[in-house]
Amino acid sequence: GDGDDAAANGAAADGAAEPAHSFQAGGAAAVARLAPPGDGEPQLATGGRGVDLAVWSVATGQPAWRARNVPHDELELVVPVWVADARWLPGTPQTLVVGTGFVKERLRGEVRLYDVRAQRRPVLRKHAPAGEEAVSAVACTADGLHVVAGSVSGTLVRLDVRGGMRAAGRYKGAAGSIREVAAAGGAVACVGLDRMLRVYGAADGALRKRVYLKQRLTALLWGDGGDGDGGGEGEGEGE
Repeated sequence: GDGDDAAANGAAADGAAEPAHSFQAGGAAAVARLAPPGDGEPQLATGGRGVDLAVWSVATGQPAWRARNVPHDELELVVPVWVADARWLPGTPQTLVVGTGFVKERLRGEVRLYDVRAQRRPVLRKHAPAGEEAVSAVACTADGLHVVAGSVSGTLVRLDVRGGMRAAGRYKGAAGSIREVAAAGGAVACVGLDRMLRVYGAADGALRKRVYLKQRLTALLWGDGGDGDGGGEGEGEGE
């Protein structure tokens, strides 16, 4: 009726929008990553502190796969679950890279590789890639050959996937906890609590850009069509 139309128009005027689809992902998930297009039906990977990695069908809202926690530690105690970040590995369908948190001596920061098609536990684990601290952010290069992992103290390292996640380089300069890392083309960018945006050459680790953005930063996204060209070295201050 007219009342319904008026309510709908009012909602539109207020900028309110209903979600196209929603479902319960289970637990207080702090990480959510959509699978890249072309891998079949749309899927979403989720995880968080106390919430292990899971892959969900976006269409049905049902779990398509759930990770199983790693084996007990050397004291036969359960290893705490803390998924700090997750990324789909480019060029390798149904494969996820995960960075984990740090709980005293019970859980060292790790980078883990999961093959959803093979098993529920990680097929590869790299302990303490950034030292004895939490891995707070991960990203993958476009060719899927390297993982970039950032830590809570500002350490940023490049890991060789084919070499068992061995260290292949380091990006220097970050002074605060890294909260997001993104790779595009030949560049790697990171932001964190030191209020800086930094762009590095992915292969040589050279700092291309450093911009002060005034706020503590928690997210970063390359724009469509971005080739990761930092445009040469330089510094600047955000508006």
